[in-house]
Amino acid sequence: MYSGLEKSLEKAREKGSRENWDEEGALPTNKESYYYMKKLLLLFPPELVPPIVYPDPDGSLGLDWDNLDGTNITVVVMPSGEIAYSIY
Repeated sequence: MYSGLEKSLEKAREKGSRENWDEEGALPTNKESYYYMKKLLLLFPPELVPPIVYPDPDGSLGLDWDNLDGTNITVVVMPSGEIAYSIY
């Protein structure tokens, strides 16, 4: 994983590290979600456009790409290691 993406992951983990981090009742980032997200990011080639990494209010971690053609790709890694995604 290249350093910029690793820094983004750490920032997302830090942002979501406490209970109610969004002031709307969010759960803290789950350790398992962090572990599985880190494993997933290790698979990305360095030339891939870096996504926005963010904590999700349910304790999971997400990735988001806003593409120039208007499409959006979202990937969420759950504490169980399951991956959910949407493309629109």
